[in-house]
Amino acid sequence: MRITNDLNHHSIEVNASGPGFVFDDGTFVLGGTSVVFLFPGDTGDITGPGIFITHGPVLFSQIDGHANTVMNGGSVSGNLCASIA
Repeated sequence: MRITNDLNHHSIEVNASGPGFVFDDGTFVLGGTSVVFLFPGDTGDITGPGIFITHGPVLFSQIDGHANTVMNGGSVSGNLCASIA
């Protein structure tokens, strides 16, 4: 996957193949290597805003309209936004 900054055309290539699973309660779980786009106000173990690479498992749920992330034994890279700024 290539992530590109439309303003300056800087880009980065990442290998992120998931997978992701949605449960009946609305919780979303990422396994493997995934790309996560977070917005201001997103909370949890990874806070927004930013673009992050996770190495699962990572649990996502909604709290007051914002994503809440829980690192359930997984890990996360730094914010990729700086790489394409």
